[in-house]
Amino acid sequence: MTLASNAIGPRPAMRLSGFTLIELMIVVTIVAILAMVGLPAYDRQVLRGHRSSAQQFLMQLASKQEQYMLDARAYTNVVATLNAGAPQTNRYTFAIDIATCAPQPCFTITATPDPANAAQVADGALTIDNLGAKTGNWSGGN
Repeated sequence: MTLASNAIGPRPAMRLSGFTLIELMIVVTIVAILAMVGLPAYDRQVLRGHRSSAQQFLMQLASKQEQYMLDARAYTNVVATLNAGAPQTNRYTFAIDIATCAPQPCFTITATPDPANAAQVADGALTIDNLGAKTGNWSGGN
């Protein structure tokens, strides 16, 4: 017998499967709360990843600059001359300054955030010089 009886009348023995509107709204609310927590954390990690890539490329340029100094007895102000390859991030531009530092010969390599990426701009520029002195957000904290 597939129908059960009660005081009101016959009813089906099995409930139809599916989700009620309340259950669906609860799931959507939980997903929205998780997204509110997760997306800012993800954005911070992406920001830190690009900064880390820029730091690695700055260190590589500084190392190549010292090798160039041994070969040419001078520093270069052209990034391409160092044959360091391409940076792993497109959120920074890299420049070498050999004229305004002292005592000569010296260099300062700067990674400037691309103005199109506001979060990266707020993170600030990174620099390293021939003495290994670093300025900017090298600590990695956010």
